[in-house]
Amino acid sequence: MRKVRNSLFVIILLSGASCDDMLNVSPLSSITVASMWQSPEDAWGALYGAYSQFRGAYGGNYHDWGDYRTGYYGNGVQPGRFYKANLFDNNLVPDDDGTDWGSLYTLINDCNLILKYAPDISFRESKDKDFIIGNAYFLRAFAYYYIARIWGDAPVVTQPHESATQENLYPTRNPEAEVFEQVKNDIEQAVALIPDNYIMGKGLASRETANMLKVDAYLWLSKVKGEQLLDEANAAVDYVLNSANYSLSNSYAQVFEDDDNNENLFSVIYEQTEGTRNEGFIQPAANVPGEIQNNPVAVQSGTNWYNITTDYRDFLRADPADARALTTAAEYTYVTGGEEKYYLWIDKYKGT
Repeated sequence: MRKVRNSLFVIILLSGASCDDMLNVSPLSSITVASMWQSPEDAWGALYGAYSQFRGAYGGNYHDWGDYRTGYYGNGVQPGRFYKANLFDNNLVPDDDGTDWGSLYTLINDCNLILKYAPDISFRESKDKDFIIGNAYFLRAFAYYYIARIWGDAPVVTQPHESATQENLYPTRNPEAEVFEQVKNDIEQAVALIPDNYIMGKGLASRETANMLKVDAYLWLSKVKGEQLLDEANAAVDYVLNSANYSLSNSYAQVFEDDDNNENLFSVIYEQTEGTRNEGFIQPAANVPGEIQNNPVAVQSGTNWYNITTDYRDFLRADPADARALTTAAEYTYVTGGEEKYYLWIDKYKGT
């Protein structure tokens, strides 16, 4: 897989030029649309840039826009500056995490640029162009799906913003139904365009990934909005289950252990040495006696900001046959000197 670390690499070659010479040189050019969208490499670079923005948008907000509003999460042992009580209580104020859609619209604009310019670039292999354009539709669908569920009425922007003087710089909200129609249209484009058996690792969408987004969105629209989309969702599930590129794991816990797991269709990729958004799901080592650290209590060097509630633990374990329960909510009671200390943590996120 190609890896792009920066959106732009600037190389300056100094050959026999003094400092004064360099300071006296006037800028001769700037990056323009005409110079950017010329080659397949430009389109690939734009796609990786869009995925970088995707990671930035969802790195922390993914939980803020999802699980934290279910009532099943609460503060960890050290609330601190990442305190999210307002999210847990659905008592939102503008400064809270997860209340700004700016990162999603930046992602949408990245996708709109690809969808405007990539079709006119000549590729040696047409499937490469289809893959890039299909992934742009996938990302845009993902963004609008979250926008529609969280904010309802919202601007539907399908043309890129490229100038401070262009028209429609301040779009108005479209009805929620129109936002969802954009989601469905973009998903269908992604499913149709991403070539079958075109797999570029877990960090980019395959046709199977696009189908699973379709499943998620169509099930949600069926349950919450009453739309008749279950047949379409079922067909998309069948496509993924019949794929030779992925397979179900024997263990629910294995799904979270590493990105190479064959049940994992799509991941937000971090290098092991990168700084990441540590959500603090497991116990801080400072609070756990050494003899039970990671055996059995999962620990980290950082802070435990959040945890699941005991009500959620009980909900997960209501069905003794549910293999997900013990992986999702692990617990241990440590007894020493006649004193008990209870540990509860989210075990599934401790993988690599």
